[in-house]
Amino acid sequence: MVKRKKKHHTLVVAGSISFSIIFLFVALIYVWLNLGKYSVYYAQHLPHRIGTNPVLVAVFNNYDSLYIPKFNFDTNSAPFGQYEIFYHMSTLHGRWISVSDRENKELEYTLGNGQDSMYSLDVLKPKQGKPDTYNFLGNGILSSVIYYDSPNSKGRIEHSDKEDIEDSDKILSTMYGNIVSHRQVPKINLQWLYNLLNERKFN
Repeated sequence: MVKRKKKHHTLVVAGSISFSIIFLFVALIYVWLNLGKYSVYYAQHLPHRIGTNPVLVAVFNNYDSLYIPKFNFDTNSAPFGQYEIFYHMSTLHGRWISVSDRENKELEYTLGNGQDSMYSLDVLKPKQGKPDTYNFLGNGILSSVIYYDSPNSKGRIEHSDKEDIEDSDKILSTMYGNIVSHRQVPKINLQWLYNLLNERKFN
């Protein structure tokens, strides 16, 4: 009789532990999915230092989880005004976003991981006197710009100024403005957790 009670107690404890582990696992998956899917909303409401760009980081790191209006799964792209925005993911090259003009099909901009920076925004047809590349730190701060005097030149790196920031903001708005304007609001708001995980990075 005593052995039966011990066995029953052991089974109850084992069942409780197993249930707790499964519940914790499911909860962690939900939290991970929630923070990715609603990352733009959370980034917009994250207290941050002037100059940092939480939305840039949220979009680039989570665009495979975000709602993208009129997204075409066959081409991994979505239209936005005169442009077609492509969202790439590759085990070899990582992730990057590219923008093409819908009329002439020519590539205009690409945003990917840079060699000397966390994010690198390349302008394929820069205007006279404008940078060819904008380099951003991991918190979205525009740290430097690069000018190429000729196609084969090494490139001239300069510190960014106010005009560079304004120009890069316009290009980034073209890249993901449609995502931001249609960002979804979480039913279960985990803003406190998002802030806890990210506010140090952006302050």
